[in-house]
Amino acid sequence: MTGFSPGRTDILDIALIYALISFIGVVAVLKLVEQGNFHTSGEDADQGQPTE
Repeated sequence: MTGFSPGRTDILDIALIYALISFIGVVAVLKLVEQGNFHTSGEDADQGQPTE
C-alpha cells in the first residue's frame, strides 16, 4: 500500500505498467497456443485444409 502514500505515485505507476505488460504477454501466449504462430490472422489459420 505504499503506492497510495502522498508523493510516492511512482510505485503505483510501476505496478500498473507491470500489470499491463503481463496482460499483453498472456494474450500473446494464448494466441500462440490457439493459432500456432503470431503472424497469421484467424482467416489464414485453416490454410491447407480442403474447403467444402
